Amino acid sequence: MLDDEIKDWTVTLLRKDASRAMDNRVDADGIFLHSLMITVTIALLSMTLLWHETLSPQTSQ
Repeated sequence: MLDDEIKDWTVTLLRKDASRAMDNRVDADGIFLHSLMITVTIALLSMTLLWHETLSPQTSQ
């Protein structure tokens, strides 16, 4: 009887740990993807500005 209760309690704790680990993994993936999107956006903006500067006519005074 006591062994069954200990097994049930242990299984419950392991399930909670597993679900918590999955939640943390999803959060880490979300943070990584968010930072990747920011990096790609900044790179594209920089490339666009550089491309615009090289194609615009030079106005020298």
